Amino acid sequence: MRKIIITIIFSLAFTTLANFSLAFVLPVNEIKIGDPVYIEETDNVKNYAVFLPFEEPTNGQVCASISGEELFENNNLKDYGTCFINDPGIFTIVEIQEPFSSSYEELKNNEEILQEETVTLSKDFVGIVNESIETTESTEEVEGVLSESSDSEGVITDLGSFIQEAQDEIVRILASLTDTSESSEATTSEENLVLGARTFNLLNLVKENYLIITLVILISISSIILIFLIKDIKGTNKDKK
Repeated sequence: MRKIIITIIFSLAFTTLANFSLAFVLPVNEIKIGDPVYIEETDNVKNYAVFLPFEEPTNGQVCASISGEELFENNNLKDYGTCFINDPGIFTIVEIQEPFSSSYEELKNNEEILQEETVTLSKDFVGIVNESIETTESTEEVEGVLSESSDSEGVITDLGSFIQEAQDEIVRILASLTDTSESSEATTSEENLVLGARTFNLLNLVKENYLIITLVILISISSIILIFLIKDIKGTNKDKK
């Protein structure tokens, strides 16, 4: 009985050790578009599948189903299916026992996935520069076509349009200057009218209240004279004492 238990324990330990020793390895977990994606320590009798990022527009579709024998010949996952080409995001690589025949969700629910790893694919600076270069080249091509078409129209037509545009610009500038001077003159005349109106109103006020103003002035002068007289009398009385 003891020997049977030892044999079972040894078998389980050997199987576990074999499974761990055959687990696949991804040397790099983050790559740029265009870079190779190598997978190592694969098992010839196992199968592998690669899933696109689990978001729109790919939504976790399978992009490659590979056998261990194929990976033994070429272990670059980028060479299989449509993986790691144009879709940035997190790719999922799984190791399964049987060839791939269902979705990722079914594999997960049925516990068929032996091992699972992820690789992040992102756009690199070179790709952005290449896109900008392509855009620049297309723009230069369009400009070349436009220049060729303008050359084919003739010099006389271009010169006539240039002169016409210059004349229109000169007329516009002169019109704006004339409008500015007229507006300045109108503003000055309006200010003069306002000042004249104020002066005229003040004169009318003086004419209409001439007697009252004269009486106020006389009272003010009389009060000042009276104050001085009172001060003078007080000063004289002090001197006599």
